[in-house]
Amino acid sequence: MKVNRADPGFGKLRRAARIASAHLPTDLPPVLVFTDPHRSSHPIELARAMPQGWALVYRHFGATDRLGVAESMSKLAIQRGFHLLIGNDPALASQVGASGVHWPERQIEEARRTARRFGFNTMSAHHPSDLLGSTEPGIQARVLSTVFQSGSPSAGPAMGAMRFRQICQHATCPVYGLGGITAETALQISGFAGLAGVGRL
Repeated sequence: MKVNRADPGFGKLRRAARIASAHLPTDLPPVLVFTDPHRSSHPIELARAMPQGWALVYRHFGATDRLGVAESMSKLAIQRGFHLLIGNDPALASQVGASGVHWPERQIEEARRTARRFGFNTMSAHHPSDLLGSTEPGIQARVLSTVFQSGSPSAGPAMGAMRFRQICQHATCPVYGLGGITAETALQISGFAGLAGVGRL
């Protein structure tokens, strides 16, 4: 997902984000941009490019400079008006005053104990059944993958736009689609869900 106003396709991505925003609860951002040490731009550079109202998910994977990076991103979040989530690290999220945490599904027990400390939390989902039934306390939305074909090593088979839409129509919580989200594919699902992708400039 390119977060670059100079990119010709960025206007389409912004339009898809506006459509998504109209179909999500008013307090949720239309787009989640994930950092990745190998596949995305530097986290601080992404933070400097973030549009107002979107959300940036900082996944540090144990980086030694994570506190300094997270503190800088938190300041930029306040200045630019976007949400900052910390991936799977509630202690760091509290320390830097982030909006909340993005939880991997395997951490569901810790999320149940901790998520309600924050105003905005998301959790990964890898099967449609994860989106049915009661909503986990403190989790405002789930991130479902893989929507479109993706080059990510962890991506599963793509479900496609039609299947993804059907799943969203039966979901009992707000959903973000992850996997192969580009300026072109975003418009295929933005009327049913939020958008999520690994960010690059």
